[in-house]
Amino acid sequence: MVVVGSVFSGAKALVFICKNPPDDVTLDVDMPGMDGLELTRLLRAHPATRTLPVLILTTEATDQRKQEGRAAGATGWLVKPFRPEQLLEVVRMILPGAKR
Repeated sequence: MVVVGSVFSGAKALVFICKNPPDDVTLDVDMPGMDGLELTRLLRAHPATRTLPVLILTTEATDQRKQEGRAAGATGWLVKPFRPEQLLEVVRMILPGAKR
């Protein structure tokens, strides 16, 4: 079963994730206030979320931006636009124990 939660800012996402620990986090780089890279850094700095898979969605496909995502601790990276099947494939790759 898949349960999806949704928030619209990095700060709200951080609170949501701490209160409702998910199996993975899928987030956009461009969010109001705290961006997705900063949120990823904060998740990596906290012991409870240090190993949480983080998938970053973005419109930016440059090597520099991908490197910034890796440096922040992103587990996966998907460039928009994408097909739903691509999202499912990447989520399956980053989730431990997911059906492949």
